[in-house]
Amino acid sequence: MKSIRLSLMVYFLVLLAAALGAVSYFYYRGMAEALQAKEESTRKLLQTHYRNECQSLRAKFDKQLLSQAQHLAGQACAYRRGWEHTYPADLIAAVATPGTFLSAGVWVPDPTHTFPNLAQAKRIQRGPAPHPFIHLEAAESVLEDLREPETKVFFQTFTKDGWPLEKSASLEAGAFQLDENARQVLKLFKETFDNVTLPSGLQVRRVTLHVTVPRFSFSYAPGTNAPNKSFPWLRPFMPKGPPKNLERQAKERNTLAIFIHYAGDVQKRDRDIAALRDSLAEDQANLALVSQEALDNLWFTLVCVNLGTFAALMVGGFVLVWLGLVPLKRLSLAVSRVSARDFRLEIDNRHMPRELKPIVERLKQTLELLHRAFAREKQAAADISHELRTPLAALMTTLEVGLRKPRSADDYREMMEDCRESGRQMNQLVERLLKLARLDAGADMVRTREVDVASLADQCASLVRPLVEVRGLTMSVRHEGPALLMADPDKLREVITNLLHNAIQYNRPNGAIDIWIGAQNEEMHIEVSDTGIGISDEAKLRIFERFYRTDPSRHAEGLHAGLGLAIVKGYVDLMGGSIEVESKVAEGTQFRVCLPVRPAVTRSVNLSATATAGYAIQAAQPGV
Repeated sequence: MKSIRLSLMVYFLVLLAAALGAVSYFYYRGMAEALQAKEESTRKLLQTHYRNECQSLRAKFDKQLLSQAQHLAGQACAYRRGWEHTYPADLIAAVATPGTFLSAGVWVPDPTHTFPNLAQAKRIQRGPAPHPFIHLEAAESVLEDLREPETKVFFQTFTKDGWPLEKSASLEAGAFQLDENARQVLKLFKETFDNVTLPSGLQVRRVTLHVTVPRFSFSYAPGTNAPNKSFPWLRPFMPKGPPKNLERQAKERNTLAIFIHYAGDVQKRDRDIAALRDSLAEDQANLALVSQEALDNLWFTLVCVNLGTFAALMVGGFVLVWLGLVPLKRLSLAVSRVSARDFRLEIDNRHMPRELKPIVERLKQTLELLHRAFAREKQAAADISHELRTPLAALMTTLEVGLRKPRSADDYREMMEDCRESGRQMNQLVERLLKLARLDAGADMVRTREVDVASLADQCASLVRPLVEVRGLTMSVRHEGPALLMADPDKLREVITNLLHNAIQYNRPNGAIDIWIGAQNEEMHIEVSDTGIGISDEAKLRIFERFYRTDPSRHAEGLHAGLGLAIVKGYVDLMGGSIEVESKVAEGTQFRVCLPVRPAVTRSVNLSATATAGYAIQAAQPGV
């Protein structure tokens, strides 16, 4: 993106959206799991409550059945056939007590009863054994008061041997069957429950009681008193207190044990259970709806909160980013005030953010380099003008002198030779300037081939030896046989020749020049040493600049014009090598050129004024 502000806002909003989405997702998921766990727990509580209510309804129904069956058992008594077996006290009490009737009479077998065999039926009919008897009308009346509305009840009695006796009118043509296993297992004064389907298809709940009945009993009309209250004189003949052992007491009092089936239809109970089941299903459905509604509300809330947060942070983010970019605006304003005449960056680095301080420092260094480059360009223009002015002035002076008067052929020849020398100086200067221009433009390419550096050094030494002898110097070349290297021989010859010319020009009388060729650490080293005037530490930083001379007094000597070392530096960098200088004032100087033994990679080097000025800065500040 072109705008830093927009880029920062987009990155920030994307990160914010991802963070909000992740937080919302995990929060929604956690809440959904919590609601699901709560819903499951509530569902289990509802099911437990439903089971408890169902058990309570069934227990209540069984309890009512048992209570009604016990009331029914209270209406039963036993009698003997004939009055001779009736106790006198009982007869007196029955006759003397108003509103009572004697629960004894002639037993007529029920034709619907089924006996195991005819002999037993005849034995029962013969008597005189006592038989249980329930007054059906009284029992029906009592049960009518006790039973629940909309609930049908049924009962039937059996002897302890399993023969059926009385039954309720509600059974009609049907009858209960006494289970033989229950008859043998069920103890006295105990009960058992089971479910039975009547012939009519009605489902009933049945209770079976194993109880004892007295040989006779009185039924009292409503509002009457018991015999022991109406006739105190009968109290000695009545049993005193509850029996401690019912079975033994029953035997002692000559009581009889019977089985009573009592049943009630379960339609009302089942309707109540069905209503509970429907209520459970409704509660569970409502619970699921409540949970889903809570999740929907949570989702809506999260969406609203996230959208509000996103919108608020988007607006606030633009403001914060604008405030954060204010230092950049100040830096931009300070840079805009830089001009070709004033390269100072007028900004207080102390008030800049820590992230911008390195940029400000680099900007100041770059502007300083530009300032030096512009100064070098101006100085180069002045130096070129000065260097060209000297041979041009000599040429013009020679021509003017030659044109003042006629001269001989020898004089003209001598003048022409002086003009040729001035022209040669200008040609060499222009050639060097063209070489630097080609290097600056990146048009000068390296043409590598295998070169024997040792042989090339001998050739260069032979080329400059006449000049060495004229100055009274000594020169030696040291190497250990052929030193093969992949490099550009023309540029390498120019490098060695320029270094030799520099050693000759700045050497002392009767001085020495030493050339050493050798390979070290996969590099080819070319060292040119002299015993000249040396180079100061300040001058070392500038010797590779164009038109720079360490000794201004020699300004007019030679044809180099301060461009030789600049060309050497450019060619060495172009071939992928490096050049080092070691010098002491009044002792001498050593130049060391290091070139890689492997084939040099062709590359272009821009040796503009800015780059040449940068050499000095790099030498002064290693690591920059």
